[in-house]
Amino acid sequence: MTLEMARDFFMLNSIINYCVLFTWVILFVFARNLMKSMSSKLLRLKINNFDIINYCGIAIYKIGIILFNIAPWIACSVILK
Repeated sequence: MTLEMARDFFMLNSIINYCVLFTWVILFVFARNLMKSMSSKLLRLKINNFDIINYCGIAIYKIGIILFNIAPWIACSVILK
């Protein structure tokens, strides 16, 4: 795998992961009750706990994207220039 291929891989992976993150946020904002009712069939969560879990999950996912996709993409881009 060349450095150009790695850079392109990290860029494409970042785009895909941000689309997943954006979908999660949109669902959480606009379809929160639907998400809550679906998860309540499996778990017995209070609404505050449900919100906290989603906020923390979104934050951790975003940090993961930055650490494992954006930072390597920037590093590959800097090395290639």
